[in-house]
Amino acid sequence: ELKALRHFKVLGPAEHDGDITRAKEDVKLAETLVPLVDEWTATLMEMGKERYDGQLADILKDLGDMPEAKAPGELAIWVAALVNPIPALGVAYEIRPAVLSASSVRERLEVAIEGIRGSIDHISGKRKLF
Repeated sequence: ELKALRHFKVLGPAEHDGDITRAKEDVKLAETLVPLVDEWTATLMEMGKERYDGQLADILKDLGDMPEAKAPGELAIWVAALVNPIPALGVAYEIRPAVLSASSVRERLEVAIEGIRGSIDHISGKRKLF
């Protein structure tokens, strides 16, 4: 028996055999975000893209510690909040809605990775986004 407070759609039968493999793949993919965060923060500071002195420090304080790669979904959401903070830095496309509405952890990670890579390229001048 299944009870819910809102409507939902069953997408298919539960897959237990692939869950462990999928989770390991997600963690491995999440591990690629850690050096990208380091590169992003270094590039942001090097290029002087803060809108006010100490903005990045304030953002990092507000976000708290970066989740570990073993929590890939949380890490993807944290990265989305980092590159799209409020108040905005203006250095990335808005990825928060796509990360939050992703149908899987893998999709969340892919959006976060693409978003932070695009932002790094934009900040460095390699490829302007807007």
